[in-house]
Amino acid sequence: MPNDWSDETGEDPNPFHVHVYTLERLRGLHDKARDNLRPFRLANVHLLFGDGMLGYAKGAPYAAIIAAAGGDAVPMAWCDQLAVGGRLVAPMALSGGQQMLLVIDKTPHGLKQNVLEPVHFVPLKSGIA
Repeated sequence: MPNDWSDETGEDPNPFHVHVYTLERLRGLHDKARDNLRPFRLANVHLLFGDGMLGYAKGAPYAAIIAAAGGDAVPMAWCDQLAVGGRLVAPMALSGGQQMLLVIDKTPHGLKQNVLEPVHFVPLKSGIA
């Protein structure tokens, strides 16, 4: 049966609409998020424990990627996993340590970057803890 996001066949015409993936590298934060979201029974939300710098290739391509931590550069894995027409929003440290909010749009011709404004996010780190 069709619903608000489906076409007359009952299929989602937008493959980016269905699933949300979140990656957390700190076990304690991952467990807390899982415990907080469990009562909502959100079948389309997937909490993953792992190295966020690697992204999650199994769910790609993504219409949007939002980072809640910033480093000296946006990991190439994130750009690779972004769909053409997709948008990535992430903090990025500039020289001198100031972080700026960076928006990257993936076009058929490559990546287009825009710097928006100063921000303060936790540092982006690799690995798990």
